[in-house]
Amino acid sequence: MAAISPRVIDLSHHNFDDRPGNVNWDAVKRDGIWGVIFKATEDTDYVDPYYDEIRRQVTAAGLLWGAYHFFRPGNVSSQVDNFLRHATPGPSTLLCLDHEDDGCSLDDVKDFLRLVEQRTSQRPVLYSGYVLKEQIGDRHDQYLAGTRLWLAQYGSDPEAPANWPGGAWLWQYTDGDAGPTPHTVNSIGACDINSYDGTHDQLTQTWAEASIAPPSPPDPPTPSPDQAPAWLQAMRAITGMTEAPGSADNPRILHMAQVIGDTYPAQKAYADSYRHDDTPWCGLTVAYCMTIAGIEPVFGPTDTDRWMWAQAWADWDDSTELSEPQLGCVVVMTREGGGHVTLFEHWDGNKLVCRGGNQGDEVKLSEYDPSTVIAYCMPRRALPVQIQGLEPHELQLIQAALNVVSVDPPLLDVDGEYGPKTEEAIKDFQQVSSLAVNGIPTKGTVAELLRDCEAWNHKRKLIEPSG
Repeated sequence: MAAISPRVIDLSHHNFDDRPGNVNWDAVKRDGIWGVIFKATEDTDYVDPYYDEIRRQVTAAGLLWGAYHFFRPGNVSSQVDNFLRHATPGPSTLLCLDHEDDGCSLDDVKDFLRLVEQRTSQRPVLYSGYVLKEQIGDRHDQYLAGTRLWLAQYGSDPEAPANWPGGAWLWQYTDGDAGPTPHTVNSIGACDINSYDGTHDQLTQTWAEASIAPPSPPDPPTPSPDQAPAWLQAMRAITGMTEAPGSADNPRILHMAQVIGDTYPAQKAYADSYRHDDTPWCGLTVAYCMTIAGIEPVFGPTDTDRWMWAQAWADWDDSTELSEPQLGCVVVMTREGGGHVTLFEHWDGNKLVCRGGNQGDEVKLSEYDPSTVIAYCMPRRALPVQIQGLEPHELQLIQAALNVVSVDPPLLDVDGEYGPKTEEAIKDFQQVSSLAVNGIPTKGTVAELLRDCEAWNHKRKLIEPSG
């Protein structure tokens, strides 16, 4: 007989319909229970009426919390919507699919698991018993093999399908009637009880992890065919990420703030303050993509000078303002109720097509009217000289020319590197020449610089050496 360690109970309205008074959850804990998994929904429209209240009680008592959906044949996507809308999972909520209806195929099961995983970053645990065993037999399914199994079997020795050679993660050994003892839990009575073979720390650390952990920061992307900068490539990589429905939170969105805080310790407290994806996250998304590209996002002295505040990006000290949008530049705009920040992809007629977060509650391409734009910005280290197609030796000529024609020579190092002093010298020249001030050697700026050099040459009356 397998050893039994009763650690988790699963409950539903059936356990409370005829029950007077509240459960003493401290007594439940003293009986050795570490976690509670509760029915949230069934099919496309049923919601367990006790879910919210029991969740409040269980979490207040410090027990682990999980939610399950009872699967029925029919529209899988609508069932996912129903589940996530009413389960409102947080980062520490275990998600589970209860597969007991043989009218649901394994393809249906995998569709449900994939859809939840896409929207929450957590693949639900799969609960089943004889139905799963009959459907999968001795076959191997790679996707399901990567899904934790919660096995219902009321015999003394649990036998997981061959697809799970390591056995079940959780074993429901009794329904409160059949199966080995114990059948009851203090203050609950007879109920579904599950055995877990591990420590409390192990269960806590892996509870809501499922088959995947939150995404780690990817390596900086390799150059794309259109030479998109690394931060735009990072934004392309997370396109399709959406908010969780209702009051739930998508852990992937919350994880972006964690990456920023872990990368830049001075920003950690600020990043940790982002806790719910119903807080506007366009600035968060741009900050995350900059961080992935190795560029520190805007972070001024007050909250309104920092990356969550969209319009703060217009005053980013480590950026150069552009007169026209360039591929991947930061686009800052006004809109009703505040601002928005995104990344430029291309023009479509007279509309800007930009890729960013919180655009219809997801990361996607959207069109914008350029009249709403208050700034086009490019990270200073984003090689704006290369945007103009200049080679280092060509920039050396520009630096040398600036040293000649400037009223107050900046004494630039003629090194072909675009740094703050070169940018400032170009801005000064543009200002006195009544040009658009952006610090970039545009064609107009270079043409004016050449004219000034020619005028300087005539003024100095340099003499051609005689033959």
